[in-house]
Amino acid sequence: VSHISAAEKIKMNDKAVNTIILCLGDNVLREVARDVCCEDVDKA
Repeated sequence: VSHISAAEKIKMNDKAVNTIILCLGDNVLREVARDVCCEDVDKA
């Protein structure tokens, strides 16, 4: 990894952080969608 420049390391780190944020966002969206579906079923 020593052959990677500082700029490349920063870029890779930013991509990793963004990927984690997107994955967490997906999980939150799934939870919200599930909660909304459950509320709709309870109202029916």
